[in-house]
Order: sequence, then structure tokens, then C-alpha cells
Amino acid sequence: MPFLQGDEAWISVSICQTAEAIDFETVGQVIAQAVAESDLRVVLIASGALSHTFHHLRTLRDHEAAAKNIFIRSRLVTPTIGVIDAWKRGDHATVVNEFFDFLAVRQRPTSATTK
Repeated sequence: MPFLQGDEAWISVSICQTAEAIDFETVGQVIAQAVAESDLRVVLIASGALSHTFHHLRTLRDHEAAAKNIFIRSRLVTPTIGVIDAWKRGDHATVVNEFFDFLAVRQRPTSATTK
């Protein structure tokens, strides 16, 4: 990240790709609490998967020999483009407000993701 190469202090936080929604929410709550309790000016830059996902850690063993196509969920292409367009417009409120709708579609089982 060339724009973070000045004299500012920064840290990188990650969560594993096989985490579940509750894990992501917990990490977000911990970060929010840390920011709220500090007197620092904080910028959060986040990145994550939208239209692709991996099996959860707790069920990963059940899918170790699975084909690559299980990682792509085509029904999320349109919603993913919508999220990216909202980010490009700087419309973060829409992304946040529609997150649980997106998550519901993302987590709905498909024949490619069920045993």
C-alpha cells in the first residue's frame, strides 16, 4: 500500500477465509471498541470476498477434494457488482444497510455447496 508509506503508524488485521459471519462480526465489534476507546484518528481499509467464498473451517474437511467451481456462487454476480458500484460512488451507507440482505443470499445453500 504505497499510500501508507509515510510516517503514520498502521497495522494489518486479518481473519481467515474460512471464518463464519459471526466471526467477522466479532472482529468488527472488537475493532470498533478499540477505536472508540482510543484517542487516535483511525482510517479503516477493508477488503473481502463478495461473490466467492470458501467452506467454513468447521466443514472444510468434508470438501477437501471438491472441484474449484464450488467457490464461485453465480447468483451473487449481480449483487456483487451492485456493492462495488456503491463503493465507487462512495455510497457506503447502501453497502452497510444492504449487508444482511447480501449475506442472506450469500449463505443460502446451493447444490454446489452442500454435501
